[in-house]
Amino acid sequence: MSGSTGMAPVLRTWLHLYHEDPDVGRVGRGYPGIRQESLTVLAFRLDEDVDRQSVKDALIARLSRAGRLGSCYIGPGPAPVTVAETSPTGEGKVAQVTAEILAGLPG
Repeated sequence: MSGSTGMAPVLRTWLHLYHEDPDVGRVGRGYPGIRQESLTVLAFRLDEDVDRQSVKDALIARLSRAGRLGSCYIGPGPAPVTVAETSPTGEGKVAQVTAEILAGLPG
């Protein structure tokens, strides 16, 4: 399982916490206390025909509108609302995958 970089989630997580490049290590730099706290990483496998960036944008937008992005959220801001995230039939697989991931999130 890998993201847009082709790396496993455990490696991507380590890089976001400890890498010297400010863009790569942005989580560790933006939230230094995270290195001492418990951390849960959720990773989701996407089929080849699902656009990863579209799902990511839809998830961030939906979580933001629901007030579920933490006050110390470090990442891209929510994209404008699209048909894919507001309609269950929207962009087909993107809407379906986004709904499935949201349904499986804790809390």
